[in-house]
Amino acid sequence: MKKSIRSKIMLCVMFVVGIAFLASAIGGTEYFLKVLEEHIVLEEEQKQEQVAKQIAYIQDNIMSLARQIVVDDEIQSCMETQKDEEIIDRLLKASRIKETLRRYINQQSFIHGVTILLENGVSFSSNNTEDAGLFVQEKWYQKFRENGRKKGFSDTHMYTVEQGPTKVEVISYVMEFKSLNHKQETTGEIMVHISCPYLKKYIQMDSILLNGYAMYDAYGNAISESGNISVPYAKIKELPAGRSLSDSGDTLLIHRNMKDNWVLVSEVSKQLLINQLRFVKVFFVSVFGGAATVLICILFIIIKNITKPIEQLHKAALLVGEGNFDVSVDIQTNDELSILGDSFNTMIADIQKMLQESVEYEKTTKEIEINRLMLQINPHFIYNTLNSIVYMARIGGNENIVRFSNAFISLLQDTLRVKKDSIFTTMEQELKNIKNYLLLQAYRYPNRFEVFYEIDENVLDTQIPNVFLQPIVENAVFHGLAAKMDKGHLWIRVCRNMQNVEITIEDDGVGMSVETLEEIMRAEDPVKGEMRTIGVGNVIQRIRHIYGDEYRLDIESAPGKGTKVNIIIPYKKSKEEEGK
Repeated sequence: MKKSIRSKIMLCVMFVVGIAFLASAIGGTEYFLKVLEEHIVLEEEQKQEQVAKQIAYIQDNIMSLARQIVVDDEIQSCMETQKDEEIIDRLLKASRIKETLRRYINQQSFIHGVTILLENGVSFSSNNTEDAGLFVQEKWYQKFRENGRKKGFSDTHMYTVEQGPTKVEVISYVMEFKSLNHKQETTGEIMVHISCPYLKKYIQMDSILLNGYAMYDAYGNAISESGNISVPYAKIKELPAGRSLSDSGDTLLIHRNMKDNWVLVSEVSKQLLINQLRFVKVFFVSVFGGAATVLICILFIIIKNITKPIEQLHKAALLVGEGNFDVSVDIQTNDELSILGDSFNTMIADIQKMLQESVEYEKTTKEIEINRLMLQINPHFIYNTLNSIVYMARIGGNENIVRFSNAFISLLQDTLRVKKDSIFTTMEQELKNIKNYLLLQAYRYPNRFEVFYEIDENVLDTQIPNVFLQPIVENAVFHGLAAKMDKGHLWIRVCRNMQNVEITIEDDGVGMSVETLEEIMRAEDPVKGEMRTIGVGNVIQRIRHIYGDEYRLDIESAPGKGTKVNIIIPYKKSKEEEGK
């Protein structure tokens, strides 16, 4: 018994829905919780990484600034004190050093001051209120020295700012000051004082999932901290960088990629994380979302297989719509789609038969129309030529009549020659006919025009419509050059341009008006008296029938400016030349 498409789809949907929701209920919840937990911890790690990069950047700037000050030419020169140097000179040098130091600290908003302390007890500072010599008595400096350090960051201490008695918390970067003129001799120390409030601003890591965070210096002092980290620094010091678990199950994130052993620590609360993950809405969204996702994927695959014949019919119909009728479908589903596929194939076969009949009919019609146009040319051409012979007979001259008649006979033989494919000729034969025609017209209009030929020999074998160029040349002689008072000129150029042949027929005759040019381009041949004048209009009609969209014909003309006709047709070697 055949089943309908509706029945098949309904059975599949019912089966897949049951399986999908069952799978989501069993495994979806646990999997989602684990993925979400990992995602949240990873976000906290990324936040910590960003903070650490900012602090490391500040440290690098401080160290770079200290090095710049040490090698500064102005400061180095002022440090060179002569024994017999006057006090006023020493004071001036101190003032110059102070101004130079101020220029440096103005470059960075997080620097409160710079101090240079020489081994001979002389000190220089960017701060007027600072007694640099007292630094050696402070606990932070003594602690720095007791550890045997020559370069690095101190622990936090108070520093008096220049604007008044106000003191701010700073960290000092200390390094040796060397004289560049005495083989890099160490002559003292330089201290760059960094604002702790500024550092704390960049260390902020507010999050509802953190127990707390802290930044520790090399001495274990908290530069900045918030909340309550359950693990003491003594234990943190022993832990590796990365993730660690505390005794309570909290995730400890430790970052050590900073200068002078600074450590950034944050603690993700396990309990807060669980509370977030178990939120009811998130739970149900995860369950039903997972079930829906699986359901959609399975349904898509099954329905795709069921509706594959429909897709096959759809693609075939699109090809037919694009004009491709060489298509068929093979549907063997033993249901309504099989009958539809057979009907489609029958319809395409009928269409193909109709199209073939239509092509044959169009071809026959096209040949009849071209022959009709050719028949228009031959009587017209003979009529005009006979008129020329009558004219020459009236004026006498036997020798001229003999030469004139020979040229005419040659033209007449070619024009009236009957062949199976007489629609076409070669470019060589067409040019020969034109030369004979112009010879006849030269007798009729003696010394009225001169002809110039520019012919590419590579196109002499190309196939062109019979009596293709003669009407255009005739138009140039009768309507352009014959009406001109003085001697005119006619240029005939033929050349090959890539896969095309370009033909130009140009005269310097009287030209045409815009109205006449538009009439010609509409391919209309005006009737004059009993004889229909066949000219450029006939050429345009034939070229449209033969070449379709593969041609180009442009006419440029203006009264008193002459006329230029430019034709571009595809290059195609004639059948006679191909057989040789």
